[in-house]
Amino acid sequence: MLCYSETSVNDFHPVYVREAEETLLMVYKEYHVFNARTADSYTKVMISTTTAVRNFKVLNLSDCQIDDNGKISFHEETLYEQPELVPGCPIVVIMTLYGTIPNYGISYTDEHGTTRRFSINVSGMDGSVVMDEY
Repeated sequence: MLCYSETSVNDFHPVYVREAEETLLMVYKEYHVFNARTADSYTKVMISTTTAVRNFKVLNLSDCQIDDNGKISFHEETLYEQPELVPGCPIVVIMTLYGTIPNYGISYTDEHGTTRRFSINVSGMDGSVVMDEY
């Protein structure tokens, strides 16, 4: 039995991220790969969904701003996009994660037509890959 750690954004959200270990990759017959790394060191991250989401994008995040209410915003540049992310066909993104300020993220349109945006980060608690909505 294969055991791995998944980080779900919350109990009601279909998209989750985890480190893409080789044993995990063997579980899937098909997956997309996008290489976004910018240095020799990198992390392979698998982004999966439990229900189809539209307008999926991998984003480069820069110019982090925090307003007086604590809301975070970024300048976003689309690095990769596909019309739909579906269950059973995740995407593996090879990325270089720098420090504590996120430099990568994703966005997509949920089943209600709302665009959702998340930064991809490394947890300070255990070093796992996590997503935070912004």
